Amino acid sequence: MDRIDMFGKSVNRFCTLIENIGVLAFVLMMAVTAVNVVGAKLFSNPLNGTIDIVMLLQVLAITFASGSTLLIGRHVAVEFFTSLLGPRLHRVISIIADLFGLSFFVVLVWRLFLLAHSFQTAGEVSGTVRIPLYPFTYLGAFACVSICLVYVHRIIVAIFRGTK
Repeated sequence: MDRIDMFGKSVNRFCTLIENIGVLAFVLMMAVTAVNVVGAKLFSNPLNGTIDIVMLLQVLAITFASGSTLLIGRHVAVEFFTSLLGPRLHRVISIIADLFGLSFFVVLVWRLFLLAHSFQTAGEVSGTVRIPLYPFTYLGAFACVSICLVYVHRIIVAIFRGTK
């Protein structure tokens, strides 16, 4: 097994671990919603802060699942034009597109870390139950690192192996 394959396996394991955290956040989001509905309908006592909790869990579920989604190719892609091109030109366009994607997510991670620090120093909290926002922003930034790693692996494979 060469280094590219070892790096790919490491990225895959990291994305799977991150995805499992996203799945846990999704399950917690469903549980909070169910508790809120049962409490409101049966006991006339809804769960306080359900909207805040679900909102923050959604951030985790989405960001933590994004790396695996990109890894297995489930993101939206428009290839009707590039499929008409030759394999060499298709590879060049794929590398350029992946470089744009990598650049975007590197900037996103950087700016999310800055935003999280700003939330932390300012003491920003959610609207109703006053949950601090900075841990969720840090976690979202960390989860986006998996997307960067997937893009790096795709670019390396496209350059050195000629496939995507």
